[in-house]
Amino acid sequence: MLEITEVEELIISLINLGYYPDYVIIDQGYIPFFNTTLSRLYLRKGSHVIIVPAGYELFAINYYKLKTIAEKISFKVFLSYSRADLQLAYKIQKILTEAGIYVYFAELYPEPGVTLWEKIKGMIQNSDVVIVLWTKNAKNSAFVNQELGCAEGLKKLIIPLVEQGVAPKGLLVGREYIPYRRGRDVESFSMLCNALYNFLLRKLEEQKKRLTTILGIAISILVLVAFLAAF
Repeated sequence: MLEITEVEELIISLINLGYYPDYVIIDQGYIPFFNTTLSRLYLRKGSHVIIVPAGYELFAINYYKLKTIAEKISFKVFLSYSRADLQLAYKIQKILTEAGIYVYFAELYPEPGVTLWEKIKGMIQNSDVVIVLWTKNAKNSAFVNQELGCAEGLKKLIIPLVEQGVAPKGLLVGREYIPYRRGRDVESFSMLCNALYNFLLRKLEEQKKRLTTILGIAISILVLVAFLAAF
């Protein structure tokens, strides 16, 4: 029986190769298929059938949607977390990176000669969205709170993942958040993928409107030039 984390990684690898619900491919001997009647995702290898754990169907759909739209638009995320939550942060970084999103992950990008805060501030400034892991470890972290203040000052979209039993405080009070429960990561990951998808969808639509406006102005100028040239 596959472990939960193995199922998650297998779903990601399958989607990266072209799988999405209602579409079947074969990878490493597994055939994924989605039963629309039962709304369940299955993986079959010979006579062995794996029922994908509850919640992973939605994760597969939301991850696929995010990956598809991330291929159309450049996008960067900064991940704010306590070092005590490094493993959780790394899982999120891996999922988003696999989806084609550039993730600023301080531990992975050393910059000798630059102070840690200078590096972090630059990362936040270059990001479109700041994801903060607001856990029991992060609530008293000076760095996490400082990063939040910087993101707010730069008017970045802040998406918090708030651990169950941990109250939002400071800049997070009154802000909508994604609930996080240890041991049920996939639910939060699914909601995060969906939130980022919706943000990218809005951004893509804004880009299309700007391009349409620019094109309209360009056509008007050409018409005007042609009109004036006629005299």
